[in-house]
Amino acid sequence: MQSASFNGKALDRAVISQADVAKGGTLDFTMGSTASNWGAGKTQGAEGLDTPAVAPKPLVDATTPRVRRHDE
Repeated sequence: MQSASFNGKALDRAVISQADVAKGGTLDFTMGSTASNWGAGKTQGAEGLDTPAVAPKPLVDATTPRVRRHDE
């Protein structure tokens, strides 16, 4: 991939905001026969993707059998 544009505007990062996607539009890719540096490197991703993810804490433990109370 050599480059990309969204609605005719060149993308300098490999990210499109959710707000832009929700509006709709045209995403164009320029492909080539050799690799390029477009979209490579830490600064090319969405904000926060370079930091480790934190797993959500479930409200209910669904991994163990449920113990019924005596009044159920």
